Amino acid sequence: GKKDTESRQDTAQPDRNTVQADQNSQGGLSYDIRLSAALIHYGKLNIRNGGVVITPQTSQRTGIRGTNLAVKTDFYGGPLTGNCFIYGTHMTPLYDITLKAGSVSAAALRKDLAVFPAAKGTMDTVIDVTSKGRTLDDFLAGLHGKISVDCAKGSFSASETNGPDGPFTDLDIDCALRRASYAKKTLGLDGKFNVKRQGAWDAQATLDGMLWFSGQSDGMHFQNLPFTLSVKDLEKAIPAMKGKGVPLDANGTATLSSKNGTLSVSKSQITLRGLSSRASLTIQKQGQSFSVTGDIQKADVNVPEFMQANLGRKTDIPNQFRHFTGSARIAWKDRQITLSDLKTEVNGVVFGMGGSHLDYREDESSRIWQANILRDYIAKMDGHIFFAGDMNAEPDSKTMATFSEYMQLNYRDMDQKTWPSDFVKDPPHRVLIDYIMYRKPDKHIKCLSYEVINNKASDHCAVVAKFRVK
Repeated sequence: GKKDTESRQDTAQPDRNTVQADQNSQGGLSYDIRLSAALIHYGKLNIRNGGVVITPQTSQRTGIRGTNLAVKTDFYGGPLTGNCFIYGTHMTPLYDITLKAGSVSAAALRKDLAVFPAAKGTMDTVIDVTSKGRTLDDFLAGLHGKISVDCAKGSFSASETNGPDGPFTDLDIDCALRRASYAKKTLGLDGKFNVKRQGAWDAQATLDGMLWFSGQSDGMHFQNLPFTLSVKDLEKAIPAMKGKGVPLDANGTATLSSKNGTLSVSKSQITLRGLSSRASLTIQKQGQSFSVTGDIQKADVNVPEFMQANLGRKTDIPNQFRHFTGSARIAWKDRQITLSDLKTEVNGVVFGMGGSHLDYREDESSRIWQANILRDYIAKMDGHIFFAGDMNAEPDSKTMATFSEYMQLNYRDMDQKTWPSDFVKDPPHRVLIDYIMYRKPDKHIKCLSYEVINNKASDHCAVVAKFRVK
């Protein structure tokens, strides 16, 4: 620290009411050591008007005689007070540590300590831990106790936003600490963490294991830790959801890298109204936007309930399609959701479905190459396979000849033109380039009808096919 001799008399002195002076006990050594500094650099932290009083004491908690360090200082807009009581032997010193900080400015603290999650608000903190050992490694390995942080009227982002980073009325973090560690300029805390958020949307989460905190740009990270999560009013955190009072429950294993802005969950069970799913997902934060990619291993979906409760849409679909189970690859970005490798089960029958938009350029070589790539891909899929999309190729093309080697084309005649639709004014001509196909040979599938519907919703006509699967 930097000692300011001119302002020493004005430096705040510690409050020692929490310990009992015992300087006159038999055989004891009497001492009173007082230290103060106007500015203390403690790692990334800058502590002002710090004072420490070192005296012999008897602990009110244990009745054991030892040495007490009473601390009082200014800490980012609020007071910090506490005691470090040291006892035991010179070979195995023991430590009881209590610290309290109140009315701390989250914005000021985050400027010096980027790993701190809140960008706004005021914070109160209580630390009550014990440890032992002569070396830092021994001290950290034996460190255990309780840490609690309460941040009020804050947010995770300095900008005004109503998404996941939006304002909260209260954020409580409690840690039942088991041990600590220090490696590569990074502090690790191993314990069970409970987080509760209240605001426009509420959430509760638990995390069990070692969290690593760095004052450097890599911030906080952890790997493969079991977690639970419960959210209320999810639509207020994710505007793409249009339901009211949408709940979310999840559990599994999580990995976080705040440096890369990624959170990955695996072996997770996710439950929304109308949806229960096992999934492995990666959530990427880029500025104020989020993207989600990963695998849905098994989803059990009640379609009408899911659409109404989570997306605010009523659906009227045949009974046999109201409920299904399935799996897929998912990509969600900017309110656009893409599903691939989609497999579903209806009445015990397994289906695989896919779609594509092939190259539009005049040279057909790339479309032929794409059709052959899809051949290898579809060959690996299980169940009855349906495939549809804009192939940018007419029925007599080499591209569709390639598809016809392994897919059944179901159009009735060449007059079922699909592009352009009436969306385009005065088109020079129309062509058949959109198809619904299924993998052959498959003697269990029969195409009952195949219809092209002109419309103004897209520049392509809609293609509707009806199949029977025996």
